Amino acid sequence: MKLATLRTGRGATAAAVLHEDGTATLLPARDVGELLADPGWRAVAEDALRTGTTADGEHDFAPLLPRAGKVVCCGLNYADHILEMGRELPAHPTLFAKFADTLTGAHDTITVRGSARVDWEAELGVVVGSVLRHADEEQAEAAIAGYTVANDVSMRDWQNRTLQWLQGKAFDATTPVGPVLVTTEEFPAGHGLRVRCRVNGEVVQDGDTSTLVFPPARLLSYVSQITTLRPGDLVLTGTPGGVGMGMQPPRFLADGDVLETEVEGIGVLRNRVEIRSDLPDPRAGLVVYGTGWCPDVRRSRALLDGAGVPYRYVDVEVDAAAERLVRGLQAGQRRVPTLVWADGGVLVEPGDEELRAQLDARAGTS
Repeated sequence: MKLATLRTGRGATAAAVLHEDGTATLLPARDVGELLADPGWRAVAEDALRTGTTADGEHDFAPLLPRAGKVVCCGLNYADHILEMGRELPAHPTLFAKFADTLTGAHDTITVRGSARVDWEAELGVVVGSVLRHADEEQAEAAIAGYTVANDVSMRDWQNRTLQWLQGKAFDATTPVGPVLVTTEEFPAGHGLRVRCRVNGEVVQDGDTSTLVFPPARLLSYVSQITTLRPGDLVLTGTPGGVGMGMQPPRFLADGDVLETEVEGIGVLRNRVEIRSDLPDPRAGLVVYGTGWCPDVRRSRALLDGAGVPYRYVDVEVDAAAERLVRGLQAGQRRVPTLVWADGGVLVEPGDEELRAQLDARAGTS
């Protein structure tokens, strides 16, 4: 079976079985997680297939598991991704958690505020179907309800602030999951599956779950030694190589990008990305607008750092709103660095002497 959570209108949702002809049979549960909480969920679904309501047309996919009790994620689990990050293969899984509020639908817009380094991570998701505690791998395999597609969209500037990853992984409604859960009788192994990610149609990740260091059953068994896994919990198994942070130079999502995430045999997520710039009021402090590759930008920032001048840096190649602001200041041009002071003063492409003179003048009036 292919199970989904569909929006049915007026804020309501329903679990459903999706059919090959595109129709769906609605189930007596608000979402897939609620369905799985019933130990007899398979019988419930099969009974509904005989007597339930069929929905036609385009489906509006809600978050597959909107109230997941646990969302456990494994970092650095594909050999190629581990190597591109410059690390050795691990002896134990690297685990972190998300909250249910991070989850969003298969075709929903991903809106990010306050981050300029938004990255993609295509993943195979594993959905728990029965209680697991201190389980071996065989028991863990038997407890899997099915598999789904996810993208662990990551805010790298937040993630790298500390050694703990949570703050870069837990922004609300930034982790698309779906469009369906494919149950294990239809899709038994979860191994050897192609995992791909595309940005605006360009393939940026193309991996295979056969290279997982910790396959699904082993991973669930490990997690169950730490915490009880319950029906409707979600475990993300990690991402293959090809993330933007690992590229040279690094590359990140921009406002308006279309992110597609696909796992062979399950389905495709298609999410438009909306990057909302939390640009500070120019009267609130110095803002430096630039690009990561420009030597003049690096030189100006080094001079400011050396002088102990506080400022906020915004990359105009990442932040579309910032680029529009810079072009507005320059009659349509985009020369960097562009420095905007608290009082509205602007410097465009200053030389070192010009910038030092400006700093000296401002120090004299402060």
